[in-house]
Amino acid sequence: MGNTEINRWQMASEQPAGHTFFVGDSKTEHPAVAQDITKQRYVQNMTQEGGILGVELTDFVKQLGMANGGLPTLFSADVTRVVAAVAVSFEAD
Repeated sequence: MGNTEINRWQMASEQPAGHTFFVGDSKTEHPAVAQDITKQRYVQNMTQEGGILGVELTDFVKQLGMANGGLPTLFSADVTRVVAAVAVSFEAD
């Protein structure tokens, strides 16, 4: 990816005021959406940088409405690390 915008997102000087981008590995895989249709949440494997993260979009419908048919600049979210990305997180016998 070289010197592309995606790499700049990880630089402190490129973070928007009051927000932090979390950039996963170049091989971020397989989101799993929650089955509860009343919530906007999913689990994402962020591979080595973050492990497995649970993401809940906290004001999704409201923020979509405020965009008046456009795409919102951002969505508010709560993020929980479900499994840490560390060596030997799990051991199998």
